Amino acid sequence: MLVDFFKKEKEYFDLLLNFCLKTNKILFISYDKVCEEAINRLITFAKSCGIEEIYTDVKDAKEEANILLNIDEANIGSHPYFNMSVWNDYAQKGAAFLIIKTDIPHVYDGVDESKLVTAAKIKRNSQMLYKKLQLSYQISWCIGVLPNEVWAKNLYPDAVDSFYNFYNDILSACMIDGKENATIKWREQIDKNSRLASKLNDLNIKSLHYRADNGTNLKFNLDSDAKWMGADKGNMVVNMPTYEVYTFPDCNSIDGIVCSTRPLHYNGTIIEDFVVTFSKGKVVSVRAKKGEDALRCLVSCASGSDTLGEVAIVDNDSPVARLNKNFGITLLDENAACHFAFGNAYPATLRCYSKCDELELKKHGFNTSDIHVDFMVGYKGLSIDAECQEGVVEIVKNGRIMI
Repeated sequence: MLVDFFKKEKEYFDLLLNFCLKTNKILFISYDKVCEEAINRLITFAKSCGIEEIYTDVKDAKEEANILLNIDEANIGSHPYFNMSVWNDYAQKGAAFLIIKTDIPHVYDGVDESKLVTAAKIKRNSQMLYKKLQLSYQISWCIGVLPNEVWAKNLYPDAVDSFYNFYNDILSACMIDGKENATIKWREQIDKNSRLASKLNDLNIKSLHYRADNGTNLKFNLDSDAKWMGADKGNMVVNMPTYEVYTFPDCNSIDGIVCSTRPLHYNGTIIEDFVVTFSKGKVVSVRAKKGEDALRCLVSCASGSDTLGEVAIVDNDSPVARLNKNFGITLLDENAACHFAFGNAYPATLRCYSKCDELELKKHGFNTSDIHVDFMVGYKGLSIDAECQEGVVEIVKNGRIMI
C-alpha cells in the first residue's frame, strides 16, 4: 500500500519540478516545517534530477503566531523572522522557486488582525525584486500544496488515517492515480485551458454578468486589451493543480452584489458566508456571517484592495470540485469554483501592459495593489453571460462551462 503511495508522491514531485518548473541548477523551496518529512523526500528526488543547489526557506507558523502574540506592532518590521530578502538574492541568481503551501487550522487564533496585516505587508516589502520578477514571469516559479497531520485531522476527522486520506485527495486533484501518466494528462489539461482561453478571447467580450440564486448579481466591463489565459507561461505552470482561465475586470465598472460560496482564509482568520456590494468599481459595503471585521480589514488594507483584479472561470466539475471539500487553502479551493480576487491584476492579462504607465493602466481599468486575495463565488447555481459584439453568449450555466 505504502509502495503505491510513494510511487504516486514521486510522480507528484516529478510534475512540480520537471513539468511545472522545468528546473535549472538552482532550486529555492519555501515550506512550513510541519511538512519536513515530505520535503526531505522531495529534496532527494530533486538531487536525482541533477539540481545542484537547493535552498530551503523554512517557515514555522506556530513560531510566527507566538512572535506576533508577544511583540508590539511597531517592532514587527525589525524582527528577523519577517525579513524575506533572501528571496531577492535567489531571484537574482535565476533560481526556480517552489512554494509549498499548507494550512494549520487555528494557529493564529488570538493574534490581532492588525498585526497579521502588518506582518504580511513587511514580508511583501522585503521581497520586492522577487515579486517584480515573479509577476513578469522572468523567473520560474510554481505553487504546490502538501498536507500536515493537524490540517488532515481537521478535514477528515472520521478517517482511520486522515493524513494519507488527505494526501491521496491532493494527488487526485492533480490527476495522479498511479495508473495513467500524469504528465500526459496535464499536457492535455493545459491544452484544454488554452483552448478555452482562446475561445473567450475570440468572443471580444464587452461585459460579464454574474447571476445566482444565492443573491449574486454583478456586472462589469472587460477592457478591449484584456487577455484570457491559463496558469501556464510557456516554460512553466505556476499552479499545481490548475483548472482555471482568467483575465482582469475593468475595475472602474464593477457594480452589484457578489456572494461567497466557500470560506475565505485570510491571515489566519476564516471569513464565511460573506456578501460584498460594489458601486462604480469600489466596495461600498460588506457583511459576513463570520469574520466580518477581517473582511473589512481586507478591503481597506491597501490601495486597490477595495476592488477586483482578477476574474477566473472554473468548471463546477473539475477534479478538485468533485472531491466535494472546502480545503481552506486558495490553491485547491480556487480550482473548484469560479472566483474573483481583491487587489492586483496580473500584468500578462493586459496585452499592452509593458507600454503603459500608471495613468494608462488606470484608463484600462487595470488594478494595481500590494495584495491579491482570491475568493470563491462559483457553485451549481451560478450563471455567467457575456455581452459580445454579436450578442449575448452564455459562458457558464448552473456552474458548468458552456463554450
